[in-house]
Amino acid sequence: MLSVSEEFLDPDCPLAAETIHRVEAAGFRLAERHGNFWLYTLNFRKLEGI
Repeated sequence: MLSVSEEFLDPDCPLAAETIHRVEAAGFRLAERHGNFWLYTLNFRKLEGI
């Protein structure tokens, strides 16, 4: 499992959609999403065979 948390006040904070796109490109799939626009945590699971 991989968890990513971001806070909008961080000047380097990507939007959740961009984080999802980047992490899924690395072979993970979104499992859970928590929070809101200002603060989010995304939990991913590694795809089997990758």
